[in-house]
Amino acid sequence: MNHLIFHKVGGGSVKDNSSVKILFERASYHMKKPTILVISAFGKTTNMFEHLALYIHAGMIPAANKMLGQIILAHTEIMDKLFPKKHKIFEEIKNI
Repeated sequence: MNHLIFHKVGGGSVKDNSSVKILFERASYHMKKPTILVISAFGKTTNMFEHLALYIHAGMIPAANKMLGQIILAHTEIMDKLFPKKHKIFEEIKNI
């Protein structure tokens, strides 16, 4: 009987590029078997989205824009360390 391996990680376990690399090294061992790997919010991203929603709800658009910029910057900094400069992921992210 084949078993499916399911991993869900987030928060501190994917807080920066080093953590993401370690996660994939560990997970790659299990990838020889049917595996699902779900990566939820990077470290503190959930909190940042909560603040973003509160700012928008309160009509604090400058604060919301600043928070959105911080979310984008945090993810871009991780991507910059995980992918080569001209990787297609950067163009795909711009189109979201």
